[in-house]
Amino acid sequence: MAWQELFDATGGENWTQCSKLRDDPCACDGGEGDVCTPGLGQHDMRYGVCCDAVADVGRGITRIVLHGANMTGELPDDLDRFSELVVFDVDHNRLTGKIPQKLPARLGAFYVGGYTNRLTGPLPAELPSELAYFDVDGQTYGHSSFDKSVPAAWATGFAELLDLKLKYTGLTGPLPDLNFSRMADCGMKRCCETAGAARASRVPTFLS
Repeated sequence: MAWQELFDATGGENWTQCSKLRDDPCACDGGEGDVCTPGLGQHDMRYGVCCDAVADVGRGITRIVLHGANMTGELPDDLDRFSELVVFDVDHNRLTGKIPQKLPARLGAFYVGGYTNRLTGPLPAELPSELAYFDVDGQTYGHSSFDKSVPAAWATGFAELLDLKLKYTGLTGPLPDLNFSRMADCGMKRCCETAGAARASRVPTFLS
């Protein structure tokens, strides 16, 4: 039911892939390779839906990767109904509206950036404890516009944060202490990007 709600809310019948799979999400495969490949970095994302065995549940959706899928409309408010979801990647679509305030409890990677998504409103204050990758990057063209500042609760909510992308999002104000020293060692050229936002009062030294 959570999959069908996502499908209906984002124009699933017009997606570039899997548009006939409203009732069979586990068959969604965009032909990019094993969608269940391990890893949470964006280089690990393969188009499609991964359904894994889940204790006491049977089979559950653990990865949804629909980048560049021609998704439109708004994400459902109750995205947390995907109780086993670890990866959610909807970069480079044409989504509008707000980011759901309640994200799936087991989520480790959340990608809603890209130059065509145009998201607004507040960033979620409550964050999954295992979240490591959070990308709402507006890039140069999309210019998603969020409310004034990064929630102070992120300082404790992002216990596992490795990679943060907030470029061109219109955010202002101070950045809470997100353990930037750990992010500097994540193995990527830039693990925290805030370009295009108003100058923050605290910026990690590895961005300079």
